[in-house]
Amino acid sequence: MANGILGLLCKRHYPGAMDIAGVRQPASSWEHYIAAPDALDMEGRAFDNKTHRVLSELWDFYICEKGMMPRAMQVASKACYKLVADMLYEARIQAVINYKAKIEKVRIYKGPARDIRLTREQYLRVPPWWITNDYPCWEMIVDRWCSQEWLEMHEAAQQRRLLMPGASHHQGNRNLKAYAARYSATHGGVPCTQVQAYCLAHKGKATYDVTFNPQDPPEAYNNASVHSRLSGYTSMAQKVHGPEFDAINEPIDGEVVMRAGGRKKHGRYWFGDSLVDRVTTPTLSQIRARSTNSSPAIRPRPDTTQTQIEAVKAQMEAAIQAR
Repeated sequence: MANGILGLLCKRHYPGAMDIAGVRQPASSWEHYIAAPDALDMEGRAFDNKTHRVLSELWDFYICEKGMMPRAMQVASKACYKLVADMLYEARIQAVINYKAKIEKVRIYKGPARDIRLTREQYLRVPPWWITNDYPCWEMIVDRWCSQEWLEMHEAAQQRRLLMPGASHHQGNRNLKAYAARYSATHGGVPCTQVQAYCLAHKGKATYDVTFNPQDPPEAYNNASVHSRLSGYTSMAQKVHGPEFDAINEPIDGEVVMRAGGRKKHGRYWFGDSLVDRVTTPTLSQIRARSTNSSPAIRPRPDTTQTQIEAVKAQMEAAIQAR
């Protein structure tokens, strides 16, 4: 719910076009909100920048527990990095949906809309509500979508998605914490740890008859990368905390995730993203700074091809052992 309010506030206070590195261009990140000055509102309030405006207005809807405001502001600010990126990504898809509905009188959903590309003139006819007062900014955004560079990047991302053998996950609109609670409630109160929730969410819905076994082969998951990530995380956890550490039943350790899979990619951690404490998890630079010669090495994040090769190797080894 809080993310929904934050998302609306990010849209309501979108900075629009601004001078970035000496070039007039659309605001495209949370950092740009930090650089955007605020203005006096109807209640006589003015903040240092758009970031403070968004975060402060959040508390018009919620009451923060005493003593928790600094942490709450950190968590909210972290969430806004992804919310702003998602807002701009979803803007194109919503523009397609709106154009089809308003102009062509055809109803389509987000899935098909992702693969439809409008012309520049068609995009310009359906600006989102949060940018109607800055039409030149909307033109800049549309020009980017129509550029050859963006089209090539979009097609490359589609090809990467096609390499995935199955669905991303079976969480639906739940985060992993909610998935774990739902799974436990529908399976007679069986405890579901964070690591188990991550793995089970890649096997089936929380209400399905799926179980967790750390010895499950790669094909037990809808995506073979889950098996390699689980193996990578548990092995790194034992290197960091000792061989007796029970990585399956302990909360997900953010530093272990960073050491096992490298820095965040597109704002997401390599393993158990929604369960990693973003406030207390150190950055990769901080981990490197305090590492010694005896510390476990930080592994580079494996790409999709490498994961597929490892999955094939694991299947071959399992077949050999079964003979």
